[in-house]
Formats: sequence, structure tokens, C-alpha cells
Amino acid sequence: MFKRIKVITLLISVLLVLGIMQLISAGIFINALNNDKENFTVSQLSSQNVAEFTDAWISLNQARVTLNRGMLRLHRSLA
Repeated sequence: MFKRIKVITLLISVLLVLGIMQLISAGIFINALNNDKENFTVSQLSSQNVAEFTDAWISLNQARVTLNRGMLRLHRSLA
């Protein structure tokens, strides 16, 4: 069976198989790049949300301190 296959035919078939494997690996690579881009976008949004939450927490703590000082002054002035 293998005696009838010429060397050129075998080389061309090997080249075709390697070319198909190259195309498959390129497709997987492009898919991975797109997933990484989406994950990076989600990561940036998450970091922005954490920063905004931290700013809100700091503002709430500053308001609490201000209210406590005001209540203490009011309590001292009434006593």
C-alpha cells in the first residue's frame, strides 16, 4: 500500500496537516486574546468600583466624625 504513495504526495499531505494544525492553534490564540481583553475590562471595572466604594466609606466616616463633634458640643453647651 505504501509503495504506491510517492514521496511528493506524502510531503504535501504532511504540509497540509501541519498547516491545518497551525490554523487551529491561531484560532485558539485569537480566542484566548479576546477572553483576556474581556477579563481585563471586568478587572478594570471591579477596581473602579472598589475605589468608589472606598471613597464613599471615607466620606461616611468623615460625616460621622463631624456629627459626633457637633453632638458633643451641643451636649456640652446644654449641660
